[in-house]
Amino acid sequence: MKSLFLSFIAVTIISIASWGFLSYGTTRGYVEYLAGGDYRRLHPELIASPDIIKLFDMGHTTSYASWAWLGLIQYVGDNVGGNRFLSFSHSILTQITDLHPYFNRPYEIDLIFAPLSSGENTTLQEKVVNKQIAINAINLGKKGITRLCDSQKIEKIKTREISERLWNDETLKNPCASGMLPYYLAFTTYQMGENRAKAAEYYKIASMNDDGPKASRILGILALSGEGDYMASALNFALVGSTGYDTDPYSCRAIAEDLSHDLLAKRKPDSTWIHSLEKIDQGLKDTKNESNPISNSSDNCYDMTTRSIKTIYLSYIADLAKGTNAKNGADLIRLGKIESIPTLSIHKGYSVREKNGIWEYQAK
Repeated sequence: MKSLFLSFIAVTIISIASWGFLSYGTTRGYVEYLAGGDYRRLHPELIASPDIIKLFDMGHTTSYASWAWLGLIQYVGDNVGGNRFLSFSHSILTQITDLHPYFNRPYEIDLIFAPLSSGENTTLQEKVVNKQIAINAINLGKKGITRLCDSQKIEKIKTREISERLWNDETLKNPCASGMLPYYLAFTTYQMGENRAKAAEYYKIASMNDDGPKASRILGILALSGEGDYMASALNFALVGSTGYDTDPYSCRAIAEDLSHDLLAKRKPDSTWIHSLEKIDQGLKDTKNESNPISNSSDNCYDMTTRSIKTIYLSYIADLAKGTNAKNGADLIRLGKIESIPTLSIHKGYSVREKNGIWEYQAK
């Protein structure tokens, strides 16, 4: 009896020590304070692998995954400014999903955090790093699809055309535990330009889930539109914006919805609409803030809605340039096609040019 009690004590001590070792190794064992900096940095290469954790977790694998999830939330909160958390977050999210594969939120968060757009001041090295982070998020999202979706339903949905008949097929309803996973995966895949057909496929899957955004139905079709189809791209951005991050009173979402209705009705850009959009743009407020990482996600309402407006401007400019030899905004003004080039309020001073048949903005 005494030996049994001592064995129990030994196992308990080992369990506590193992848990403490893993906890320390995942959060405190590799925390640094950077010289001259005020934020923590965790090193992905020192994260214990899922196999190692399972050797020591004494059967508490999912509990450890939940603990790591809470630790990540705190870490992101400490490092949200400037997206400093991204290099670490993917590694810990991958670990969490390996330990708790049916916890859907980590897959979605990794896709939401993916840095899809690069500002004018982004260096080439930063662009390469950002692209790799986004690709890693896509790969983790794909893994989530295999774990959290009904493979038989998915295969059948893939073979079907996007139509009311498909959406009304009760046997294929709700193929995934969450419709947001294929939705975010579709959005990230499309924005990265990796595979538009695959993006359309993921949108189609999302459209079959009751909790998937209704915009998925149209976005699946738009994903296959050509690169030079300005109005299709504008509709894509407006639809995503209508479901993106916004704050009360959600005026940005309302504007995005109105834009979507106009674009779905095939409204043609003219001077009246352009002037109206310029006023709308001036009234839009950027709701991103450094204390909320979700507000900085690539599909937030402000970014998507302004991109929609900008693309409508480009469609208008491209139409004015038809039948002329204009190659830039100055040419259009000189030819009397337009008095001034419409630009977003955040892009004042930008010019436009035609490159390989596509009109685009550029900083002067």
